Amino acid sequence: MADTIAGAAAEHPGRTVKGFPNIDGDVQSSGIIGVTAGLAVSDQPCYAVGIDIIPAAANVSVTIYDNASAASGTEVHKSLTLLSTKSVHIDLENTLCKNGMFIVTTGAGLEVIARFRR
Repeated sequence: MADTIAGAAAEHPGRTVKGFPNIDGDVQSSGIIGVTAGLAVSDQPCYAVGIDIIPAAANVSVTIYDNASAASGTEVHKSLTLLSTKSVHIDLENTLCKNGMFIVTTGAGLEVIARFRR
């Protein structure tokens, strides 16, 4: 018997592990989102696959929380402050967000694309 979620999913491809999203599921995208402060990307358990940060100005940052509706709970990822307007991709490697995925940003003129499985 598997002792991890990934191990259980490997033993039963295409099936969900009770209480967790399907790690073999299709990757979903939020599309391009202009975030002004905070945004719920998923209000259900999911695996965070990756995020693209598209800054229109320097001095922006992104924090991802394991939460369905607020900037609290477990911090899944915190980006460093980006000092230029170059886009950045962050691979989150199927990080489990048990409660959902909520993104908080700082700075002006920031867009993100979040990818996740649920």
